[in-house]
Amino acid sequence: MHVRPSRFSRQHELLLDLEARGHEVYYSAPAFHGPDELNEAYLQREVKSRSLWLRPSQIGPLPDDKAHHVSFRLNEPWYFCSEPRRGEAKGGFDEFVTQMQRSLNAQGEKGTSEPAFEKLASDIEHVAQQRPDVSLRVKDDARRVLETASPVKRVAYYASVFLEAQLFVVSHPKAQVEDVPPAI
Repeated sequence: MHVRPSRFSRQHELLLDLEARGHEVYYSAPAFHGPDELNEAYLQREVKSRSLWLRPSQIGPLPDDKAHHVSFRLNEPWYFCSEPRRGEAKGGFDEFVTQMQRSLNAQGEKGTSEPAFEKLASDIEHVAQQRPDVSLRVKDDARRVLETASPVKRVAYYASVFLEAQLFVVSHPKAQVEDVPPAI
C-alpha cells in the first residue's frame, strides 16, 4: 500500500490530525491483485476480510518527504518501508471490527447523532482547510456551498475532495442517520 509522499500530498498528516481529534480513521488496502482476484473476493463477499485495515497512527508520522509504503500479508505483521519498520498489529478485518465494536459500545447511539456528525463536519473542515495545494477560492467556495448541507453530506464531501478518502459510517442497527444508506 503506497503512502503518498508529503511532497505531493499532506493526506497522511491530515488523517493523523483527524484521528488525533478522536475520530475513527483507517487506511484500507486489498491483499489481492488483478481483476480475477477482485471478482472472486467480491462475489464471495470477502473484499473487507481480504483487506488490510490500519489507523494512520499505527504508521506514525512520515519521516521525510520520500516515497513510502506498507508491505503486508493478511494475518501477519506488516512493515512500513522505505526503511523497514515492523508494525505491531496484523491489521486484519477482525481487528477493525473489534475496534469498531469498542467504539460503538463506548459512544452508543450518540456517535451517529446529529451533534456527533456536526462535530466531525467541523473537525474535518478544519483539517481539510490545511491543504496548501488547494486554493483559498476553492476552499471558500466549498464552505459557502456546503454551509446549508447536512453534516453527513459535508463530511462526505470534505473527506472525498480534500482528504482523498471515503466516509464509511458504522452504526447500531437501531440508529437512524440522515442520508446514509445502511451498512452492508
